[in-house]
Amino acid sequence: MGKPGKVAMMHDSKTARLNVLILTVTIALAALVGGCNLRPVESSPFPTTSPQMTPTSLPSLTATTAALQPATLIFYDGTVLTMDKTQPVAEAIALADDMILAVGSSKDILAMKGLNTQVIDLQGLTLMPGFIDTHTHILNESASDPATGNLEKAQALALKNGITTLGNLYTTQDFLSQMRTLDASGGLLVRTSLYLTYADPCGKVLGDWYKQYPPTHQPGEMLRIAGVKVFADGGSCGHPAISFDRTVGGKGDLWFTQDQLDTIVSGIDARGYQVAIHAIGDRAVDEALNAIEFALQGRPNNLRHRIEHNTTVRPDSYPRYQKLGVVATIIGNVWSCNAVFFSKGIVPDPPQYQAWNFPYRAMLEASPQAHFAWHSDYPWASTNPLFHLYSLVTPYEIAGDMSECPDPSWAGNKTLTLDEALPMMTIEGAYAMFREQEVGSLVPGKYADLIILSGNPKTDLNAIKNIQVWMTMVGGQVRWCAPGHEALCPKSPEAQNAPASSPAGPLSIRLQINTTSDWATVTLNSGGTLIDAKVLSASKETTRADMSGNQLAINQPLERASSGGSVEMIVDATLTDAQTAGQLEFSIQSGAIGSTTVKLFNPKQTVPVGTGNLAPNEESTTIKVPVARFISP
Repeated sequence: MGKPGKVAMMHDSKTARLNVLILTVTIALAALVGGCNLRPVESSPFPTTSPQMTPTSLPSLTATTAALQPATLIFYDGTVLTMDKTQPVAEAIALADDMILAVGSSKDILAMKGLNTQVIDLQGLTLMPGFIDTHTHILNESASDPATGNLEKAQALALKNGITTLGNLYTTQDFLSQMRTLDASGGLLVRTSLYLTYADPCGKVLGDWYKQYPPTHQPGEMLRIAGVKVFADGGSCGHPAISFDRTVGGKGDLWFTQDQLDTIVSGIDARGYQVAIHAIGDRAVDEALNAIEFALQGRPNNLRHRIEHNTTVRPDSYPRYQKLGVVATIIGNVWSCNAVFFSKGIVPDPPQYQAWNFPYRAMLEASPQAHFAWHSDYPWASTNPLFHLYSLVTPYEIAGDMSECPDPSWAGNKTLTLDEALPMMTIEGAYAMFREQEVGSLVPGKYADLIILSGNPKTDLNAIKNIQVWMTMVGGQVRWCAPGHEALCPKSPEAQNAPASSPAGPLSIRLQINTTSDWATVTLNSGGTLIDAKVLSASKETTRADMSGNQLAINQPLERASSGGSVEMIVDATLTDAQTAGQLEFSIQSGAIGSTTVKLFNPKQTVPVGTGNLAPNEESTTIKVPVARFISP
């Protein structure tokens, strides 16, 4: 196993278990052939707190190994996309708690089954590493008031979309404090790398506060201080810095001179931070490349300094990414169907410059050994990685309303192959944040961060946009399980040992919904069935107030909602098909404007047993309530 000494130090409590695994493989060296894959993990330039063992290529695991090291969980009979070049596709995977134990054929992996091993039949479904979003603001968007649980909702949204690791690219001192508190409480469920903010989006320098918080690189850590974010040009504020005039913004806004940016990047580099430079326009990209070259002074880019966005790039800059070893993060779903680009004056560009926009194909061909990683840049684009993948590998874009449009002529040539795009969203994303030894591919010794998809992206490129994430796992723990697909989601040890449940019998349930949106729905996704619904009350302004099957729906005129009007509805229903030890899961959805609050009651009580809040522009949220709360008097 590659650098097992380093892996073993991730948590002291795991040392003995991992040493058993290493010893097991060593004992079996002479006897094992074919079957499952074990390979070294790529090295990192960062020091560790314990000596590293010399990487050794190990042969496959067989039943001999299984007798000594049984798996705690096995997925088999599927299509396992490993992102490992030595074994790109497998049938099965074995886990030992939070780690990947082996990857291989169903026959060989099932031989590792022990008395207490959970075994899940994928029935041909696709399993792959979790998506890694190297640049997002999903946590920023919801962190203004942690007491409301918004950070929890943001994580739930990421996990529902299969994102298991992310880079937060706008981290102020206050936000860092919030995230540290969340991590200390055990509430951080998505691996998060923070990039501390040197300047705001308008170029205002925020000082050297970041120097108080040195970068961290402890393997397996959920919260990492990764680097420092610098804005080179406009986009979020002002306009991208380009070398030709656009109809809006002219040549754009460059926040620093070349000498200033050289000094900034050199100072951050000297303190051991990775630098992430926001550069949308070609003038900013050129300045960023120059600043990194100046800081390196001929040295290799061991700190993996990054350039973010790379939206408009001159052809003479393409080969410099490889020459300097710069990591480039790029977006997939650019939403060119929408008016956002027109409002920024990005289109239409003069014909001679149009190929400079999103020139991914040309950049890869000019720098084939460079590292390119995907980012969503949410909320500027969708947080759904599969929408981004679809846009990267087909000449089409998906708008916010799910409509499609072909890539426009001004978008250059951004279409990639699936074998180029998928690594950018997994192992290359891990590389961009120094996590490739931990996650990003399914190889033994890495953490069990993986997802199960409803379809195989390689089967039909045009169907990628319709693929759903049915299960998301981080460190061997299920963090998202799609309603109706519970059979794919392994039970926790506590759930396995829980007392047997029994039918709960018909139960009464009351639902109260209040919304300022033009429409809202509440749906019982799992745990039981609602029948005999009766509307007790509804605001007179509602144009629809009913319950059909497991879904409650309420509507009001759009004009009224736009002016802040609210409507309320209360429904009583009978809950059947529930288990005494079961759990009900409700989902809340509503229109883009306004907010929605849903309360669940045991009609015999005045205090709600469950509450859910959906903020404006939030896609959805869930309420989970134990069935037992509706049994108690």
